[in-house]
Amino acid sequence: MNKKTVRILMISTSFILLIISLYNIISIVVGYEQGNKIYDDAKSEFFLEENSELITQEQSTAEEKETSPVIENESNEKVEEDNKFDYQALYDYNNDAQGWIYLGNGYIDYPIVQSKDNDYYLRKTIDKKYNINGTPFVDYRCVGGLNSKHAILYGHNMKNNSMFGSLKNYYNNHDYVTEYPYFTVWVGEEKYYYYVFSIYKTKVNDTFTYQATFNSDEDYKTYIDECIERSEIKCQFEKADITSEDYILTLSTCAAGSKSNRLVLHCIRKKSIS
Repeated sequence: MNKKTVRILMISTSFILLIISLYNIISIVVGYEQGNKIYDDAKSEFFLEENSELITQEQSTAEEKETSPVIENESNEKVEEDNKFDYQALYDYNNDAQGWIYLGNGYIDYPIVQSKDNDYYLRKTIDKKYNINGTPFVDYRCVGGLNSKHAILYGHNMKNNSMFGSLKNYYNNHDYVTEYPYFTVWVGEEKYYYYVFSIYKTKVNDTFTYQATFNSDEDYKTYIDECIERSEIKCQFEKADITSEDYILTLSTCAAGSKSNRLVLHCIRKKSIS
């Protein structure tokens, strides 16, 4: 094989690899956009303004919009605080639905599901169709779903900060937990506020962190106390603030450095903002 032939083969191989790389990048970007649209549509479909049937279009003046309570996220979109979550409609659409999770800056704003395993929704959106974003899902071992004493919720750490990508802000910016101390979570039709009490990195095979059940209230309280001790970021809760009667939610996503790294946030359920 002469030098010219070798050079042509190398150029051809490089060109093919470039095309494959471009295709993969485009596929990922398209997947992001498709996933974002699906969840944007879901927000419109399953969140209704309170008493919206009593408000005509003529009554929705600019003055009323200025005085209505809103949360602004970094993309300048506005989420009405008094919107009502229509859990029944979501459940009718997908009977794996458990509820909805929202973070005050709007980066996390997604339905929550639970399947018979921890694989099904890794790459499926709420419509059960393939998409790289997946859907935040409760560990199948949590027999009460989001109403388990310890509910474990997984979501992808996406490069565009969608899904659970913004959770890394809690680890990288120590003031973030002060600015956004809680997640709003609808458990079925019930609305709760989950306050972060522990933040740390661990491994995917950490059997301690991912315990779904406990033999006794004492074991459960020991688990909570250990989670507080493991926290790498100072949170507002001490051991005495959380008892074995409390419900907790663990948020888990991938962390940088290794495929086995995980970022974990433990949160305590509250009925009202404290």
